[in-house]
Amino acid sequence: MAAQTGKLILFRGGGSAVTLATIAAAVTCGGLDVRIEGDECVVRDLGKPATQPVRLRIGGGDGVRAIARKVADGVGRGRLDRALLADCDACVAIAWDFADTGDLVNTMMDVDERLEQRTGGVLYYTNSETLSPRTMRASPRDALRAEVRRVLAERRDVTAVDDVPNENALAVTIAGKRPTLFLDNLLRDLADLVGDAREAKLRSHVDAALATEESYATWAEAARHVVPAIRDAAYFTLAPDASRFCQRFFVPYVMSVIAVDYARWMSFATPDDLARWGVSEDVVYATALANLAPHAERGVVRQSDDTWRVESGDDYESSRLLLPGWLASFASRVAGRPVAAVPSRGRLYVTGEGSLGAVPTLAAFVARIYEADSRAISPALYTVDARGVVVPYRPASDPGDVVARGHRRLAERAR
Repeated sequence: MAAQTGKLILFRGGGSAVTLATIAAAVTCGGLDVRIEGDECVVRDLGKPATQPVRLRIGGGDGVRAIARKVADGVGRGRLDRALLADCDACVAIAWDFADTGDLVNTMMDVDERLEQRTGGVLYYTNSETLSPRTMRASPRDALRAEVRRVLAERRDVTAVDDVPNENALAVTIAGKRPTLFLDNLLRDLADLVGDAREAKLRSHVDAALATEESYATWAEAARHVVPAIRDAAYFTLAPDASRFCQRFFVPYVMSVIAVDYARWMSFATPDDLARWGVSEDVVYATALANLAPHAERGVVRQSDDTWRVESGDDYESSRLLLPGWLASFASRVAGRPVAAVPSRGRLYVTGEGSLGAVPTLAAFVARIYEADSRAISPALYTVDARGVVVPYRPASDPGDVVARGHRRLAERAR
C-alpha cells in the first residue's frame, strides 16, 4: 500500500461548533458515502466501493499551533497573511492512500472549499508543508487554471485560452490548432510540489502538451490513437469552437465524438483533421470503435447482485456504451432487459429491468452523480431495442417519476 498523504484545514477552534457531524454535513454530496466511524468521518465513492476511503479527523493543541506558525512564517511559497493563522489551534486532518482512491481524490478537491468555508480556515498540504496563497480564495482546480493561464499568457504563439464547460480543462488556440489541456492529472502531479519544483513541473507539462505534441500528420500515424467518446449536447453548445468537432447523434441530447489521444493531452477530431489524413468520417468512426472493441470487457465488475459497473481507469469508461452490441450482451448477466447509465465520463453502470428495485435505485443514484460531477454526461437511463441498438429507457411503469426526471433534466440542460 502506498504511503498516506493528506492535508489540513487550519482554523481557530476556540468556541467553535465544528464537530464530526458538521464536517460530515459539509462534505456530503452526490456519489459519496459519508459516515462517522469512531473518531473519524470516512468518505467513500459509492460508484467504486473497492477503492480506499478518505478519512477526516478533528485535531488541535500545540502541534497544530506549531504548524500554523510555521506556515505563517513563510514555508515554501507561503506569502500568507499572518493574521489568518495567528490564532489557529485546531484542524480537520484529511488523509488518504493516494495510489488507491480513484476519482475520489478529485471529488474531495471540490469539497475542500466547503470545509474552508465551514471552519473559516485555510488549506495546508502536509506533505509539501506549504499553501499557495491562491488556494485561500479559490478551489484547487480554479487555482491551477489560473496558474496555467499565467504560463500560457507568456507565450506569443498562444492567441486564445478558454475554459471548457463541464471539464477541468482549457481550450488553447495555438498556431492555428485548438488542443484541449485537461488538468486533473496535472493537479495530482503538482499536489506535493512547491516553489521552483512546482513551477518547473507546471511549465514542463504545458510545453510538452503544446510544443512537442504535434498533431498527427498522416492517417497512418493517427489511426491507432482515435477512440470514440461521449459528450452531452450542452458541451457542444457552450464549449469554444465545439461546433468544429466531428460529432454524431447517439441518443437524445448526447453526442459521440472522435477523441485523438496524445501522450499528454487529448483533442477531438475535426473536419480539417480528416482532410489532412485523407479519410472519411465513416472510416475514422469505424477505426475508433475497432480500437476500443478489444477493451470492451476491461474493468467490468459486479457492483451488486444485479448491477455491474466499468472501472477500467482509462477515461473511456462511458465510451463502451457506443460499442455495437455491448449493452445488449448484458442480457445474460442481468434480470430482464439491460438498463445502463452514464452519469459522467468515467462512470458506466448496467442493471436489469427485472431486478426488483434496481432501476429506481440506479436512477436516483446517477441523478446525484450527474449533479455533482464536473464531467457530467447524462442523468437518463438507456436500454436496447429489438435490434440491440441503445435507446432511451422509458418503462411502462415509473413510480415516483424517477426515470422520467432524468430524461427531463438532460433536456433542460441541453437547452
